[in-house]
Amino acid sequence: MTFQGNDDKERVQGATDLVRLVGEHVQLRPKGREVVGLCPFHDDKTPSMYVSSSKQIYKCFSCGAGGDCFSFVMDYHKMDFREALKYLADRAGIELTPFKAGRDGAQGGGGGAGGASPRKRLLAANEQALEFFVQQLRSPTGRTAQQYIEQRRISDEMVEAFQLGYAPDAWSALADAAAARGLDLVDMDQAGLILQRNGGAYRDKFLHRLIFPICDDLGRPIAFGGRELPGQQVTKPKDPGYTNAKYLNTAETPLFNKSATLYGLHLAKKPIIDAKTAVIVEGYTDVIACHQHGAKNVVAALGTAFTSKHASKLRRFCDKVVLIFDGDTAGQKAADRAVEVLLTGEIDVAIAILPGGQDPDELLATEGGLQRWNGLVGAAEDALSYLLNRMRQALADAGGTITGKQNVATQFLSRLARHGVGHLPAIRRALILDQLANLLHLSPSQVMDELRRLEPRDRPASPPPPPSEPPGQPENQTWVRESGPEQDSEANPGVRYEAEGAESVAPSVSGAKLRGITLAERRLIGCLLRRNDLFEHTLRDGTDFCEALPPGELTPEHRRIYQLIHDRLCDAAEQTQPLTLSGLLAELAERGWDAERRLVTLADVELDQALGGKPERIENVFLSEAEVLQGFAREREYERQRQRLPDGLDPTLKENAVQQALRKARQATPLIEHLAQQSSTGRISRQRGRDRSS
Repeated sequence: MTFQGNDDKERVQGATDLVRLVGEHVQLRPKGREVVGLCPFHDDKTPSMYVSSSKQIYKCFSCGAGGDCFSFVMDYHKMDFREALKYLADRAGIELTPFKAGRDGAQGGGGGAGGASPRKRLLAANEQALEFFVQQLRSPTGRTAQQYIEQRRISDEMVEAFQLGYAPDAWSALADAAAARGLDLVDMDQAGLILQRNGGAYRDKFLHRLIFPICDDLGRPIAFGGRELPGQQVTKPKDPGYTNAKYLNTAETPLFNKSATLYGLHLAKKPIIDAKTAVIVEGYTDVIACHQHGAKNVVAALGTAFTSKHASKLRRFCDKVVLIFDGDTAGQKAADRAVEVLLTGEIDVAIAILPGGQDPDELLATEGGLQRWNGLVGAAEDALSYLLNRMRQALADAGGTITGKQNVATQFLSRLARHGVGHLPAIRRALILDQLANLLHLSPSQVMDELRRLEPRDRPASPPPPPSEPPGQPENQTWVRESGPEQDSEANPGVRYEAEGAESVAPSVSGAKLRGITLAERRLIGCLLRRNDLFEHTLRDGTDFCEALPPGELTPEHRRIYQLIHDRLCDAAEQTQPLTLSGLLAELAERGWDAERRLVTLADVELDQALGGKPERIENVFLSEAEVLQGFAREREYERQRQRLPDGLDPTLKENAVQQALRKARQATPLIEHLAQQSSTGRISRQRGRDRSS
């Protein structure tokens, strides 16, 4: 693999403020000397991702994600290193050095379409289709679509921003254009843009439609929506792939999940973060109208209800979602569909009904329309209150009969029970029960009993509550290490660890001891990155560190990254620049060593914890951790030597052999000395496990 020049990486890294970059994708808040937010790499319930402005690294203390600006872009946007480098360079206005192909002509991790991943092939197909649709809209062929855009009062600026296009009134305009350019029609087919039936010719999916590209967070087209236009000449075939529906979307693909995608989010993301509120409208043109009139924190669901997947995506950017509808009936149905989302507590959901049956464009186009819109959004009614008010009205409309009121109440409670209101966190459940009890003139416990009775028996078990922050964590502590999976899980005692090149099995190691060893290894890695000179440091026993701990002595988890650091520092005379955390993270991202970049980030975090805010202690920490690993290395050496002794050896010869093994392993640790004392009595085997555990 041919790597990009270090100058490009360093220039882009230096020009990128990681806090600002992450803040464009996740809502961040200050915490101590850092900022914290919900981690976008797992289903985070409480903020567990810290971003350091001083070090320009991020770390999630729940799922383990971590790295620098390159790592974040690669993981968040599913890019390779070259794509991330270009994205960040374009963002910073930096012109990259022309990329040089490797000896075999391959360009790093890229290559031709044939070697691209399925995701890249689908993206490429969508980008080619977008280019075609945009060109068709601008041509005389797109006159009908242009007239529709004019009727909807969509400005040229919005046409450009949302990349609107036109699918011609022809059987295979897109398929023919793609074939003429030598593009792979199979990719177009898998992207849902063209259809092939019974091995025949390809036909276009969209015929005579205004095209709305559906984009990911970076504005890359991942799917398309098409609105039917009047005056179509071509007759659609009687085929399941074609429909007369007013709106049509491409099918779901590895790029496109309809229930988790929001139209316009790539343009609305930053305004949503700034406003801490996302506004959901009903359609493509509603989103465009809102953005055109200055309401830019607006997106739309793609013909589906507002789902928990939408909520999970938006809760990284904001605290509240407002659903906008243009009629009471639509609002009632929306509230019913949103009940699952509002009950989960992931995000606050409110509902607003547009006055007089207006659509967003009509309201915003009036004088003072934006102010009226903002007032409507600000006054939106909490979705649960909206539902309770509906229930109150339904009880009043029940005609005063007990049976009628009972049916209304039972139906409403059944809906809540289906969505697991009885399994909510205690505080949220109590607030809901109090409102229901007040409405039904029951006690909260009676309401809870009824919900349990109505709950479906086959309802899946509730997931465990998210881990909370450790008690007593100081607000001003930088990079406090929370318990991650590797710390929380108690490894089984008797873990077998074998150093590279060992001739026999090394001693059995308890889970607690192994965690202590791996922690010492990570802290040493952190020390070496912060102070390269420690690599040549003399240890307390008089040996040089660079010789005392070869890479093969480390646990397999850390061996590869330590080998890389070891090799670089061994060749320090040839290094023009010191080996730094930021430089190493960029190289690991380029190499695709995902586990190692997370490990290095964790190593730096754990070193900060060991230093306790006193950087001058780094040498003492380094020496202490080196001694821990030296001691473990000696135990392994003693064990290897002891296991080489043949069975039935004369006790005197065995004692001499054991002492020779100890001398070969330099000085014995207290544990080794204890084992040596036991050897003369012939009780090494049966005592070893008990001695270690004590």
